[in-house]
Amino acid sequence: MASKKSKTGHIERYNAGVVFYNKKDYDKAITEFRAALSGDSKNPKYKMALASCYNNRGVAKYDAKKYEQAVNDFRMAKDFEPTNNQYLQNLKLAQDSAKKSAIDKLCKNAYELYNNKKYGESIKNLLAALKMDQDDKELNQALAVAYNGRGVMYYSQTRFDLAEKDFAMAKGVWPHEPQYDKNLELAQKAAKTKVKKKK
Repeated sequence: MASKKSKTGHIERYNAGVVFYNKKDYDKAITEFRAALSGDSKNPKYKMALASCYNNRGVAKYDAKKYEQAVNDFRMAKDFEPTNNQYLQNLKLAQDSAKKSAIDKLCKNAYELYNNKKYGESIKNLLAALKMDQDDKELNQALAVAYNGRGVMYYSQTRFDLAEKDFAMAKGVWPHEPQYDKNLELAQKAAKTKVKKKK
């Protein structure tokens, strides 16, 4: 026969969770609510308490701009209470913010690398950002600038074949800039002249 304490232990853990929840100590509240749920896994009140706790901790993480951690908490909230639309909205908002934050970081790195004439690394960062948002016109334009910058560097090093490729990439990514056409023509002419001189 099970003891009375084992039957009520999950209730005590739930009540302890409520105390921590009210103090906004969500980590401890989650621990207590999880313990309560393990003692009574079908209790919807325990699941709702866990969902609310994860959601509130997610909001705190979101406000602290810890978007990836917020995404994880909102996912947990949604798992415990799948029909709650607020949790789904919070999850989407955190995912969008996490994506924007990652893109901003890559762009900042790309800008710094470009200014230090590390064009290849700048291009890698911009390509990674574009994988997250292919339709961003500013990213495409920045990528074209980086290709053009590297093309200019190659051109000044008389590496005309590489310059030609980068100017072509710049033109392909951002065809609205007439300078890329001019640079491409110059690199093509210089490459032909270099080949003729070798003969």
